[in-house]
Amino acid sequence: MGVRKQAQANDTLPEHPIFGLEFLLVHATRHLCYNGLRGPVVFDKVRGVPRYGRPRLKGYSMKRAILFLSIGAIVAFIVGIVLAGAGATQASASSGSAGAGTLLALIGLILYFLGGLMAFVAWIMGIIATARIGRWGWFVLVLLISPLGSLIYGIAGPTERAVA
Repeated sequence: MGVRKQAQANDTLPEHPIFGLEFLLVHATRHLCYNGLRGPVVFDKVRGVPRYGRPRLKGYSMKRAILFLSIGAIVAFIVGIVLAGAGATQASASSGSAGAGTLLALIGLILYFLGGLMAFVAWIMGIIATARIGRWGWFVLVLLISPLGSLIYGIAGPTERAVA
């Protein structure tokens, strides 16, 4: 009877060296361990060398994140401006009481602030992505016209280095 069939018959793991505590400790420390202030050490399975920190977004996923953040920022800006304007109008029309108009204006301002934060994050990610792949024309575009440049990079920007 094979090892798997024996385990299925007994509903327990067999006493086999690969199922023991040594196996778990070796593989846990080999694939993911913690190294002080530098963060988790993830061993690169392709190159067999340790790499510090969290895995980075690369290529299309970085570009997609920039695109979604840029679109989300634009939507949050527009909705925030509309809500803040409607809330301010309603609050000024109702004399004396701070009611739904003030709450609506506050929600609009919060959305406006979140839109600005998302646009800033998309801008920083766009700068990092274009600098990482060495596309300096795109880098300048994203740097100089930040929200629109990030959106344009997210839609039509390159994901790989230029071939010389």
